[in-house]
Amino acid sequence: MKECLLVEWISKLVQREDALWFKILQAKYMPDEGLHKAKHLFKWGAIHQVRYGRQTNFWNDVWIEVPLKISYPMLFRICDDPEIVVAECWKEDGWEISFRRTMGAREV
Repeated sequence: MKECLLVEWISKLVQREDALWFKILQAKYMPDEGLHKAKHLFKWGAIHQVRYGRQTNFWNDVWIEVPLKISYPMLFRICDDPEIVVAECWKEDGWEISFRRTMGAREV
């Protein structure tokens, strides 16, 4: 129950982090960022709109069904940039994701 209430607050706060009232609440009630410890719970249940993809992490955010790092753990381990955003991965002709090494025929 406590986590459900935290998630509800987080859903309101995440959308308004730059607002003055958020900064006041954060300074008074979240000096150690206690509320942000449950932020991952919100992300797993939230519907995320990619739009232009500049604020959507390609590997970590839930923008398809589950984070891609969960669906493709081997690819995530060898990706060149685990913090890359969707906008940087999409080119005119399709997806362009770089990896630290080339993959063998069996991996492809």
